[in-house]
Amino acid sequence: MSADPAEQRIADLVSRRFGIIMRARHAATVCAALHDRAARRGQNFRQYIEVLEAGGSHEDKDHLIAQVTTNVTVFYREPHHFDSLRRHVMDLPKDRAVRCWSAGCSTGEEPWSALTTIAPLLSEEKRDLLLVLGTDIDAAALAKARAGLYPLKALDEIPLSSRLYFEVSGGNVMPHRKLRPLMRIRTLNLIEPFPFEAQFDAIFCRNTLIYFAPDQRQDVVRRLTARLRPGGLLMLGHSETLHHLPDGLEPAGLTTYRRVE
Repeated sequence: MSADPAEQRIADLVSRRFGIIMRARHAATVCAALHDRAARRGQNFRQYIEVLEAGGSHEDKDHLIAQVTTNVTVFYREPHHFDSLRRHVMDLPKDRAVRCWSAGCSTGEEPWSALTTIAPLLSEEKRDLLLVLGTDIDAAALAKARAGLYPLKALDEIPLSSRLYFEVSGGNVMPHRKLRPLMRIRTLNLIEPFPFEAQFDAIFCRNTLIYFAPDQRQDVVRRLTARLRPGGLLMLGHSETLHHLPDGLEPAGLTTYRRVE
């Protein structure tokens, strides 16, 4: 059975603009949400597709991104990665900045987990040299990451040893205020050139590559690898094992890879 023409147009648009590959069932679900949005705007679906193909507004773009991505994350998800991060940071020189990047950070639990893993390993005077960067394409998810406010039940996800770096206020749990200057949250589309030359000691890119076509996936991994310092770690999602390692990477644990010096 041939694909629905409207669904195919949306799938092509999403692939072209974000590098995300939508399967047929996913495309149908996304199109249903876009149908509703078009109706609220007093447009038919074909007209709204034309608006999106022409670029649309920031609100249109943000709405489309929200439909095609899944923001499912928790604090300290896949704990073995944070164990690897802890061991790696402990072996780093004590006199230079530590940099970590969460690429595809969603609502922020991952970069905040990385920050609260690294911070206890640094002396007070060296902690100001720490920077964790969280990036994503979903504006709504990034707003939550910047706010850093999470339901009280999130405490159940945080190890007892890390709770010192969180506080409870107004029925929410949040990273401690003194840590906030060490976090940067930015908009970034991974299929586009990275707008910085910084290198990192560790990069998380988990459950993000699954959205991309194989060739796009390889390109993103190659460019992430180039942003690692020698010996730096790349952590991928549990379903994103690299069967063909790009030049410069070697296995360093479960879905963890090290840049070869």
